[in-house]
Amino acid sequence: MFFDGIVVAATDCLFIKNLATLSNRPHALLLDYTNTNLDEQLVGRLSQYILCTNKQGDDFCGSCDSCKAWKLNMHPDFLLVQAEEKVNKVIKIEQIKQVVASFQYAPSISSLRVCVIQDANLMNPESSNALLKVLEEPPGECLFILTCNNFEKILPTIRSRLISWRMKKPKENDILEQLIDLEIADGQKQALLKLSNYDLNKIKLMAEPNLQETRQYAWDFIQYLCSRQLLHAFLQTDTSRSRWKEMSERNNFQWFVFFLTYYLRDILLVQNNCSELVYNVDKASMIQEKSEQLAPANIEKMLNMLADYEKMFALNINNKMLLDNLFIQFM
Repeated sequence: MFFDGIVVAATDCLFIKNLATLSNRPHALLLDYTNTNLDEQLVGRLSQYILCTNKQGDDFCGSCDSCKAWKLNMHPDFLLVQAEEKVNKVIKIEQIKQVVASFQYAPSISSLRVCVIQDANLMNPESSNALLKVLEEPPGECLFILTCNNFEKILPTIRSRLISWRMKKPKENDILEQLIDLEIADGQKQALLKLSNYDLNKIKLMAEPNLQETRQYAWDFIQYLCSRQLLHAFLQTDTSRSRWKEMSERNNFQWFVFFLTYYLRDILLVQNNCSELVYNVDKASMIQEKSEQLAPANIEKMLNMLADYEKMFALNINNKMLLDNLFIQFM
């Protein structure tokens, strides 16, 4: 099947498969993932399958001219529309006009053209109205696939002109089955499952050795927080100083703060008799122990502090300075 290895709920799997194989499918589809995560590979695989000129049952062939062009990321009959701005993300009317202009021509390789509008809820009013006109009068053989993580942001008039499908969160066991090959303990898999909010790609990323070391380092840091003197001593060892320096690298710092935040959050949950909500389930007993050693008021202060550091990180403030200042404030 064209989306083997991608975790989706059973009902979503059936719907997408049926839609992809229909000979008389609708010209526009909206995948609403408001309450779950959408694997970025899913829409790509669906598009490749629909564009394939030599389908092998419910899978693309991988060798026709269409599939070859897809692999090179140069398919003339495929167009991806996504927000270009990094801060105030928005899909502009010029991008929709480009779709209209491109779709005036007949397909080059496949039997139709496919346009994916990623996070269509980011369209501004002008681009939404421009898309509405296209959906009312589709330009030739085409398929529009829209995704959104905020269904209410899509104009009702647009929603009425396409098939909407609200995706569901996959069951925990469905995802765990996809993690059999990961060389980490089952408890760690369950913890990463929660930390990633059931995002398979993020789980695999966090399972990489470097991030596993960062996660463990964040836990070591939590343990030494219980004693300021020990924390100071902890950073005096050659290994810790070296690792601390690594944490100042942009990506490492971001993950260090991420893991540190969730450890503190879990400790606070245990203190409030909400152990069933703990994310780091593989360290549940140790979190219980630390919950008796850290004052709730101090944890809340540290969580607020970490939230401020995430904001400063987004402003590209020097990571080394942020990390050193973090240590000083925690001390």
